[in-house]
Amino acid sequence: MSKQADQQHQAGFWARRLTSAYSVGVAGLVGLGATWYRLRGPSASNGLRQRFGDDLPPRPAAGPIWIHASSMGEVRVAGLFAHELRQHGAALIASAMTETGFNLIPQVFPEGTAPFRMPFDIPGPIQRTLAHFKPAALVLIETEWWPNLLLHSAEAGVPIFVVNGRLSERSFARYRLGRPYWRQVLRAVELFYMRSEPDALRVRRLGVDAGRTRVIGAIKAVDAGNNGNGHPIPPWVEKSGGPLWIAGCTRPGEEDLVLEAWAIARQSVPDLRLWIAPRHPDRFAPVARLLEQRGHVVYRWSEHEADAKPPTGGTVVLIDRLGILASLYRYADVSFIGGSLQEYGGHSPLEPALAGAPVTFGPHMDEQRDAADLLLANGLAREVWGPASLAIALLEFLDSPSAVGERQHRIKRLLETLTRNRAEVARDLIARIRSPRN
Repeated sequence: MSKQADQQHQAGFWARRLTSAYSVGVAGLVGLGATWYRLRGPSASNGLRQRFGDDLPPRPAAGPIWIHASSMGEVRVAGLFAHELRQHGAALIASAMTETGFNLIPQVFPEGTAPFRMPFDIPGPIQRTLAHFKPAALVLIETEWWPNLLLHSAEAGVPIFVVNGRLSERSFARYRLGRPYWRQVLRAVELFYMRSEPDALRVRRLGVDAGRTRVIGAIKAVDAGNNGNGHPIPPWVEKSGGPLWIAGCTRPGEEDLVLEAWAIARQSVPDLRLWIAPRHPDRFAPVARLLEQRGHVVYRWSEHEADAKPPTGGTVVLIDRLGILASLYRYADVSFIGGSLQEYGGHSPLEPALAGAPVTFGPHMDEQRDAADLLLANGLAREVWGPASLAIALLEFLDSPSAVGERQHRIKRLLETLTRNRAEVARDLIARIRSPRN
């Protein structure tokens, strides 16, 4: 029996029976979701067929590596890692859970990667996808742990790896409730490349053997050549005056706090500009209304992409276009990471930091604690607790132009570390895939 088949055997028994019950529940939800997809029209129905493991793109070569990520942020990480794998001659296929992530794959993955939508996590679609592509390995980015995907991939003899793995304390609390189950299911994974020692410790506390975890550090970096996912950057972006503050990935309740901090900071820096990018597209219109109710002129990005003239002073630019935020951070003098002043767990602070924008975030960075601590340790970020401390941090960053050179040096060092981590994981993973398996 091969090592992978042995792992699958260990992951069986009652864990597989619980997975069968889970599959029945998922299948019911899929039935409801399928009706919704079909009502959206032919293009949505085409995507639905892929979710069922049908109408998949041709297999690019024998034994491709399947990389799966959740949404846009994880797809960007996956794309960078995919370029490392391609340097080793690997053929690639890539899936995403969300439609926005799927649409981003061609932008950030190497040419020739076959993109498709993640199949529903029920046996039929997973098995059809595996049979179609016959992958040499499955690479899961961060915490994409789907029971049927894990168990059926292992059953098919596909080695599974978790890359850039993270497990926050909040997520761990949920997984811990089903620890006996996850202990068996996660035996399907050959190796967890974790971002930090606390992440690795939490995985081990779920029952994963210490020998199957490696702390490699973060692998995420930014692509300096990113052009906003195909959307042009208006000429007025670089011609606008005054320092720029970008508040990215804001969540409900945070826009008011950001506006309060902006008002305080403008008492010292009257020409400080503010751009806000809500985390989810369904909040674009509500945030626009909120800004107008607060007496601000709103300049919606989607309506002014072709404009030649910049918005007037005091106008709030609402970034209501998906996929461009990462490419805009390089224009910012300071950034704020949303989901951190309210208890949402935060979002990745690495993109703005590596683009050269000093980072501010609140105390609720549970989902990104390792990245937050990394930036704090390198002097590239400040933690704040409310509008007043946020305004102080803004002004301190703006009042320290002499620190720009030192900050660029620290960014270069950090970028080298992330790139080295990514290359090391790719080399090790390729070696494991290509090694003889008994």
